[in-house]
Amino acid sequence: HSLVSGDSRRRFSIIRRRSLMFCLVFLVTFSASLFYAFTRPKTYEAETQVSHYHFSALFKNSNIILPETIYDHVAERIAYGKFPNSESPYSGSILNDRHALTQLLKRDSVQVFIPEKRMVAFRFRHISPKWAATIANIFVDECIAQDARIRIDKAMAQVKERQSVIALHQTEIQKLTEELAL
Repeated sequence: HSLVSGDSRRRFSIIRRRSLMFCLVFLVTFSASLFYAFTRPKTYEAETQVSHYHFSALFKNSNIILPETIYDHVAERIAYGKFPNSESPYSGSILNDRHALTQLLKRDSVQVFIPEKRMVAFRFRHISPKWAATIANIFVDECIAQDARIRIDKAMAQVKERQSVIALHQTEIQKLTEELAL
């Protein structure tokens, strides 16, 4: 008696005949992935951590979503920034296309809230470690500036509100002074 039935023998013969094809597909896939791994440009990720307290007006909770204006300001600083030796992290027509530069910044940046440290981490990827760190720091600068603008706007609104109350009190004081003078 044979341990392998006729149906199983047929399957094994098909596999044996196609084993060269299986090996060839595996080798092509493996060599393509190796080629990609060795030829793709390296990217570096820089991270800057800042206390969540610095952004209390900008981020109300742990949900870190940057306003569009932050990306616009960062793109403007990159496009028109004065960097040493006239260097720039990007070159060519992308510097003239603010929308494309903004999309690139969105793609390569990540902001994460670290609850155990009460910190916000700004991460940025770039092919140069220097530019990755520089742009991560530009994001922090712009977020601090945006947070300050929000706080200033709120404070100015409170000042205007207080000014109307002060004007009301001044008219009351003036009326009382006139009544006492009589």
